[in-house]
Amino acid sequence: MIGKPEKIPFKVGNYIIIPFYLPHDGTPNFGFLIEHEEMGKLIYATDFEYIPFRFKVQRVQHWLIECNHMDDMVNRDSAKYSHVIKGHSSLSTVKKIIEVNKTPDLRNVILCHLSRDNADPVEMQKQIQEVAGKWCNIAVAKAGMGLKLSKYPW
Repeated sequence: MIGKPEKIPFKVGNYIIIPFYLPHDGTPNFGFLIEHEEMGKLIYATDFEYIPFRFKVQRVQHWLIECNHMDDMVNRDSAKYSHVIKGHSSLSTVKKIIEVNKTPDLRNVILCHLSRDNADPVEMQKQIQEVAGKWCNIAVAKAGMGLKLSKYPW
């Protein structure tokens, strides 16, 4: 990462940010563990095939995570097939990530970077809800959307 070393925390205002490498079809890419006193901890991860780290110990409250496509909706004959599969996370990948990293502290999973042609937002929310648990808010990011992020459940 240009200017900031991987896995070394740095501050921006009241936020502590830790960048970490994300595989993205050979292109350098990073996700971020972001912490704030009132918000708690958030993982921001987009444009990746998988996340090579576990965050259960960090007890993350919020995930803003790419959920680009559903495997059964991707047209394998499309010229874009390789790009969709190699550079973006599927619903099945995101479900596994949430499953292995969830704790009772999990408050929000916000899905972003959904494919227009290869995603069903309602079905994605439903399946992530089943994995995250009924206490967790599941949302699909939209332009201009606001969402209160707090480390506390109230």
